[in-house]
Amino acid sequence: MDVPLLAAKGLSKTFASRGRRVAALQDVAFTLKRGETLGLVGPSGSGKSTLARVLMRLIEPQAGSIHFNGDDWLKLEGRALRERRGAIQMVFQDPLSAFNPRATIGSALAAPLRVHGFADGVAELLARVGLSASLAERGIHEVSGGQRQRVAIARALATRPSVIVFDEAVSALDASVRGQILQLIADLQQ
Repeated sequence: MDVPLLAAKGLSKTFASRGRRVAALQDVAFTLKRGETLGLVGPSGSGKSTLARVLMRLIEPQAGSIHFNGDDWLKLEGRALRERRGAIQMVFQDPLSAFNPRATIGSALAAPLRVHGFADGVAELLARVGLSASLAERGIHEVSGGQRQRVAIARALATRPSVIVFDEAVSALDASVRGQILQLIADLQQ
């Protein structure tokens, strides 16, 4: 039997808001096999971003389990977690707030390469997402929203992840750019 790439079972997360408790996740379960795409659809406030952040270990669930490549993802700590974190990457909804506003595109892409010990260069990452290497010297704030989102995807690809979590990665883009980014994501998956 194949071990799922990513499996969640019984995930629950509650937040306190204005003196009351709000269940953002309640008994969430799913299984993702290699090569599969899983899409979550729901209204604003339904827990999609919370689930993404729980999967990334940016916040911890109150209950449930996550297994990544058969390993208990929620039990990893310290160095073991840091070493495995490159295998799951995230592209956030707002491409501008996801970066240091003073960073250049090149420095934003070089950081994960350096941290995770990969030799691929910034130019290769930019090429993978359809951008010119000449953009590396430009500031994050100097490029369009669509270009910024491509840089965010390139940064996620830097660690050669097995899973990329997209948190409404195209919702802030206009319709024509949205289609280009969705096609890019589909091409990269292949």
